[in-house]
Amino acid sequence: ATVSNAKAENIHLILNKIVSHLQQQQQQHQDQNGSVATTPPTTTNPTETTTSTARTFLADLENQCPPSVLLSILIPRLFSSSSSSSSSSNTTTTTPTTPLSSNDTLTILTFLVTHNPTQFIVPISQSVRSEAERLSSSTSDDDTEVSDSALDAIVGQLQSPSGEVATHTTQALLALCKYGGARGGSAARTTIGKRIILALTSSWNTTITSSSSSEEPISNHHYSTVTVRYASLLVSILTTSSGTVGADDEEDLLQVAIQQSSLDLLLLDVVSSDDPLLQMSILDQIERFATKGLAKMGALRREWLTSSKVVRPLLRLAGGGDGDDDDDGQVEGAGGSMDDDGGDSAMDSAMPHPILGGSALRILSSICKIIPTHDPITTPSSWSSSSSSSAAERVLLTGFHRALRTFARYANGEVERIALVDAISSFASVSEYALTSVLEEEEEEKRMGFGEEEEGVVLRERWLDIGSMPQSKLKALVLCSIARVMDPSSLEEADSNGEEGDGRQRYYVPSSKTSLQLFQCFGQVNTNGNTSPEQLLLNFSKSPFVEVRLGAYELMRAFVSKVKTGATILLSQEGFLEFLLSGEGESVKEGKEARFAIVQAVLNSGTRQLLAENIVKDLERVVSEGPYYVKSVNWQLATEQ
Repeated sequence: ATVSNAKAENIHLILNKIVSHLQQQQQQHQDQNGSVATTPPTTTNPTETTTSTARTFLADLENQCPPSVLLSILIPRLFSSSSSSSSSSNTTTTTPTTPLSSNDTLTILTFLVTHNPTQFIVPISQSVRSEAERLSSSTSDDDTEVSDSALDAIVGQLQSPSGEVATHTTQALLALCKYGGARGGSAARTTIGKRIILALTSSWNTTITSSSSSEEPISNHHYSTVTVRYASLLVSILTTSSGTVGADDEEDLLQVAIQQSSLDLLLLDVVSSDDPLLQMSILDQIERFATKGLAKMGALRREWLTSSKVVRPLLRLAGGGDGDDDDDGQVEGAGGSMDDDGGDSAMDSAMPHPILGGSALRILSSICKIIPTHDPITTPSSWSSSSSSSAAERVLLTGFHRALRTFARYANGEVERIALVDAISSFASVSEYALTSVLEEEEEEKRMGFGEEEEGVVLRERWLDIGSMPQSKLKALVLCSIARVMDPSSLEEADSNGEEGDGRQRYYVPSSKTSLQLFQCFGQVNTNGNTSPEQLLLNFSKSPFVEVRLGAYELMRAFVSKVKTGATILLSQEGFLEFLLSGEGESVKEGKEARFAIVQAVLNSGTRQLLAENIVKDLERVVSEGPYYVKSVNWQLATEQ
């Protein structure tokens, strides 16, 4: 929207009058009280005077332009480094062309929201977001600055009762993070992303302090809502990488958050609250922090996520106790601390939380995936390592293994079973030792320190048993989880999400021998040795359910690719070669592509050298025809049929 020059001058004059009026009120109050003014001055009739003046100013502005035009004038000035003469001059004389400073603009916006919130509060938040997004995409080096007062005011809007205002505010702050740099004065010494983290932490501390000391504390509902807003924004800032000029490095931002205890305040402290719904929301944010941007996850984030202060509360919720016995002989479980010979048993204290247990186990699964594959803690010989990182990871792995066994007792529903399958496969993906300990669990019980009351749960059966799963999607989940343990390359691609990583291997790839052992255990668990696992897999490939077929195809491909004798074993199964050469029985696009990938894997394996020449030619023909080839039928013959 545009206005004439005359109207623009009138608007600026009114705005400057508002600033001058408010400054005069502040000065009068300061003179009367001998201190810096925090509220309007006391007069004979303060309410009537303030309300009457405000109505006059608002009416004058409304006569000149609609709110949208007014905000198009004001909001850019909020991020301007130009200073107004009215802010520094002792005289109250202003001119229509006097530029408004950022502080003056903030004063006017506060005035508008205070006296006419219905008309201005949402449009102002929307305009601030639009301007911040414009700045984030701008390539010009314009004279822009985000003052501390403006930043604090924007952050404060996260506490608005309006969800729309809070959403606009969140997006505005994220856009300012991408903008990346403030100019001029002390603000030039730190980037906006770090300043937003500081402002968030300060605002949160102020909120908690004022709520605890106020006669009317914040309601539980509003407290929960604001907490999730703050936590979600913090996680987004720390995990959103940007290619824009001046964007902060994740490690630098995380260093600020750790120094200010921002993550502890907004995530860990809340997990220990007594509100399960709020805890669930915060656990979701911790999971985001553990899973987003894995391709570029830095050492600081990995160190924080695997630290004892993060892992131990999750273990307690998941039913793993603290993951380790304390040095003083006490075991701290979900129900509190107790001596080993106390009245309650360790198992009673380590029961998974009825609401939060599944979420905690899922997060622990994600954290297991970020343990470096080369770390010595993943081998049994170094579990006594004294380094802080190794000690923390020892707590994670021992506690996670214990939590898996405990959680397996209570995982009867579909949601719990999904979480359990994902968790066991995640633990098995940590190292050769972890996978072997699951496959040969009975031999590991004594070394892991499990008591008699914990016996009777075999994790490999709870993971690999498909016969007990009536739902086809759960069967597919198990098949795919086995395939991903054998061949985690698909997880690497999913984590990168198209981003270029640092080239570091993030997932342990089991040896051919261990992968074969896993495949054989899969057959033993599901057939009691009466049917070979390859026959079982071929049967699944003929399932009427698409998801089961796709899971079987994925496991076939992984087995052929990662086990030296995998192709030989499958081809020795009657009907498997015909299955590869024929496209019949599969009409789904994804299924055709998956079967085609199996043929390619066979030709790329060492078994190719052992195959007869005619079989190799048949397989090469399938590859040359492509995954979607359909054999043509003579038209006359088709008509006769």
